[in-house]
Amino acid sequence: MKRKLAWFALFACAALALVEAVARLSGIADIPLYDVDREIGYIPKPNQSGAFLRRNDWVFNERSMGARSFAPDGRTNILLLGDSIVYGGDAYRQREKLGPRLEDDLQGDYAVWPVGAGHWGALNEITYLQRNADLLDRMNTLVWVLISVDFQRRVQSWSPLIHPQKPPLLASVFGLRRFILPRLHIIPDPAWVPVAQEQHVAIDAQLPLFDKYVASLRAAHPALRMLLVLYPNAYEFTHPEDVPAQTITRELRRIAGRLGIDFLRVAEDSRWQIANYRDPIHPTVEGNVALAALLKERLESARPANADR
Repeated sequence: MKRKLAWFALFACAALALVEAVARLSGIADIPLYDVDREIGYIPKPNQSGAFLRRNDWVFNERSMGARSFAPDGRTNILLLGDSIVYGGDAYRQREKLGPRLEDDLQGDYAVWPVGAGHWGALNEITYLQRNADLLDRMNTLVWVLISVDFQRRVQSWSPLIHPQKPPLLASVFGLRRFILPRLHIIPDPAWVPVAQEQHVAIDAQLPLFDKYVASLRAAHPALRMLLVLYPNAYEFTHPEDVPAQTITRELRRIAGRLGIDFLRVAEDSRWQIANYRDPIHPTVEGNVALAALLKERLESARPANADR
């Protein structure tokens, strides 16, 4: 009996080791690591790269930008700021994300530096700019991609499965809890922010804060070209009468007009279609192509005011 138990234990250990080896080789746990604090919430750690499932590659430079090493000298530089629309996530290869697509479209001496994280709000993004105050001195253009919920929250890290601060001890357990069990509807998907952990700020309170900050940017960087981009989720796109979206559109248009800033509402362009969504919020690969084309067209409509700096 003891011998049988020993053989069973040995077999079980070998099977578990094999499962773990397969998980590690698959790349299921090869996702970005994060720095977490109460001010910015969370941000990809600098200087890291990988490939989720050995296919969807990703990279973050020393400024936590989703790009190669930060080397802006001699380039026409664009800071692309936003949430998951800019960040991209594990559903895309690096070249399929919005920032690389836009840089490829612009060609020439343009360099696009994407900064973002999934579920970031405007307050998280402002914190990044405040912590990297020197960046805008080296940029020709700031493209700020916003969605309506950006003005309703500052989200903190809610799960180590979504914002791991160190590599998982067991890739197999991580992959099971992060991807497999949620897709089998056995446990809730940890990718969604628990409602109880969202830090809501009323739109009518946060928009004035955003207005004040953007005005300060305009005063501090008068030569910087700025483009505010309002990206719609699928519901807002199919329901243009949505009141919060209308409120935010009106306020952003007012802010842009008063400060002499460009404003692009993606939903107003007839080339943007419902087929561009892969889920209720995020674009497909083809959607990123379409969005990059809209940004390129707007950016090329006038030469950046400080292109020669």
